Amino acid sequence: MSAENTVFVHELIPLEYRVALDALSVWLAPFPPLHLCCEQPALLSELKQRLPFSLNHPWRSGLWLEPQRLGWLSPLVEFSACLPVGARLGVLLSLLPARLLPGHQAWGGTPLGEQIGGLQILWQALSQHGFSIVTMQGLHTGQAILYFAATKAARKHGRLALADRLEFAARQRYTQPLSSAWCASCALILAVRQ
Repeated sequence: MSAENTVFVHELIPLEYRVALDALSVWLAPFPPLHLCCEQPALLSELKQRLPFSLNHPWRSGLWLEPQRLGWLSPLVEFSACLPVGARLGVLLSLLPARLLPGHQAWGGTPLGEQIGGLQILWQALSQHGFSIVTMQGLHTGQAILYFAATKAARKHGRLALADRLEFAARQRYTQPLSSAWCASCALILAVRQ
């Protein structure tokens, strides 16, 4: 890894975004070259550690990071026009609870996913522009947060075996299908161009 792609510990983005970028890397890596639309500069250095992207057409996959409330339709139209049938598209967007994450407030912008109904608007628009949704996942879900809080309480009271089981349950619920992931901090959408 080159020094320019190094991310120092104090500059790390929140864990849920790193987990999502790891998942996107596994899903998109077999389909280079990658077309990137990154609307949140804070995510770019983490992304450069995981995936190479190309400025030159033709692309076989696409990655859209943090669509913004204003102007979100232009990148979608571009992805629809430049990706061939069968190409993969990954979308990572913040949801309303992300505003509570440390460091997230400094990112700026107006993420589409943090707006009421923004996720549904994007989901419908993807379908209208020729993308079939493979999966939609929520990360750092409310279920996981509750289990982690119960884990902490069990440890405080010396119930270590119970704490281990609760922590395991929390980790299982960290990522859930978006339809059942309440209070998730961010969403990951995987789609295929039809």
